[in-house]
Amino acid sequence: MNILPDSQLEDTVNLLTQAGQVALTHFEGRFVLVARAYDAQAAAEINRIKNRSAGRPLVMCFPNLKLVSRSHLSSPLLSLLPKFTDRLTISVPAPPEVSFAAHQGVGMIGVRWVTEEPLQQIMLKLDEPLLISSANPTGRPSARHLEDLENYGMANLPLLGAPPSSLEPSILRRATVVGLANSELCVLSPGDTSLTEINAEWERLKYSGETLLG
Repeated sequence: MNILPDSQLEDTVNLLTQAGQVALTHFEGRFVLVARAYDAQAAAEINRIKNRSAGRPLVMCFPNLKLVSRSHLSSPLLSLLPKFTDRLTISVPAPPEVSFAAHQGVGMIGVRWVTEEPLQQIMLKLDEPLLISSANPTGRPSARHLEDLENYGMANLPLLGAPPSSLEPSILRRATVVGLANSELCVLSPGDTSLTEINAEWERLKYSGETLLG
């Protein structure tokens, strides 16, 4: 596990609390950009780094349901999070605290429950969610290796945690992105978890009355 030593974790928290600060970490087989979720300057900086077009919201990551419940998010789909930790991104209305740069004017934001380190470790220490986005210019392949960061002009950003091992091939994983359209669950972007599996849990939750979040 990519766990940060206490001293490095403290330095990471101090770094991210600087307004507009964006960093990198290796996550799900690729490098991702990381910033505090409620830092409007940092969200705008992610969009600048990626040359990100309007209309494409970023993703908010949470380490637990406690922080989700404090975030003023509202959607019955949030009840899927405990079943699909690390596997699902849910498109929900963006709360007022989230900046325009983070939701790109569409009023929606992606939400994930992430248990992978060092992201969870950092969020627990900060006691707040993080924004993440793949560390590649829009339309370019994922940055999977350090040389990709060089090619994309991102090698100067701080790296949180260890880089990927050159001896072990990284396995690219993709969360499935879902949302509600006309009150129906739908896939907005396919990933490793099938709609069939997600839909089965969604129907179970509705039948049992367990859709409690939002």
